[in-house]
Order: sequence, then structure tokens, then C-alpha cells
Amino acid sequence: MDGSRLDHLEGRVEEQSRNWERLFADVGRVDRKIDTLGIAVSARIDRVDRKVDALGIAVSARIDRVDQKVDALGIALSARIDRVDQKVDALGIALSARIDQVDLKIDALGIALSARIDQVDLKIDALGVALSARIDQVDLKIDGGIAGLRGELATQFHWTIGIMTALFTAVLAAILTR
Repeated sequence: MDGSRLDHLEGRVEEQSRNWERLFADVGRVDRKIDTLGIAVSARIDRVDRKVDALGIAVSARIDRVDQKVDALGIALSARIDRVDQKVDALGIALSARIDQVDLKIDALGIALSARIDQVDLKIDALGVALSARIDQVDLKIDGGIAGLRGELATQFHWTIGIMTALFTAVLAAILTR
């Protein structure tokens, strides 16, 4: 009777060892999945960062082109004013009115560009907020998965320790009663 009980207990210990091996293999798979998820999140952040950088470069290039156009327009107007001033002083009043119109157009263009830049800035801010929220969601999912895994590991550990204690007590009792 003691031999069969001991065989039964040894079988249970071997079964628990296999359970631990499976559990450690599961932990390894979860760890690899977390690493893979971290790499994927990092890649997405890099892609968004590159898109934001590209958008910044495009906006900057557009502003530079507009600035060059405004500079070129100013140079052209200055040359035209000089020629008109040299030809006829009497046309100075008409030319002044025309320059005022161009100046209003430039001001309107500046206001429109400023509004456009503000819109782009708002879009970039919204993209940053959305990206931050997405990162927070992924972080919460990862934290939840890790917490569940820790709970499962603790439950399995307590169960195994209880079984091993019972087995040890039974083996000790069997040895002492011999």
C-alpha cells in the first residue's frame, strides 16, 4: 500500500513538473508577444513621426515659396514704381492707389496663410493627441495582460506548493509509520 501511494505521489510530482514546464513555455510565448507588440508600436510611432516631419517640411517649403513670391512681388513693384516715377510724376497718385491695392492683397494673402498655418498646427496637435491616446490604450492593454498573467502564475504557484506540501507530508508520514 505504501509503495502504490508513493508511486501515485511521484506521478503527481512528475505531472506538476510537466505543468511547470508548460507554464514556463507559455510565459516565454507571452514575453515574445510583448516584445513583438513593443516593436510594432515603436514602428508605428516612427511612421507617425516621419509623417509629422514630412508635413512640417512641406509646410515650411510652402511658406518659403510664398515668401519668395511676396519678395519677388515686392521687387517687381519697386521696379515698376521707379519706372513710373521717372516717366511721369503726375501718374504718382494713380500708382500709389495701385500699390495700396497690391498691399491689401498681400495683407489678405498673409492673413490667409496665417489661417492655413493655424489649421495645419491644429491638425498636428490633434494628431499628437490621438497618437498619445492610442499609445495609452496599448499601454493599458499590455498592463492588463501582464496583470492577468501574474494572477494566473500566482494561482498555479500556490496550487503547486499546496500539492507539494501535501505530498511531502504524506511521504513523511509514510516514512515515519514504517
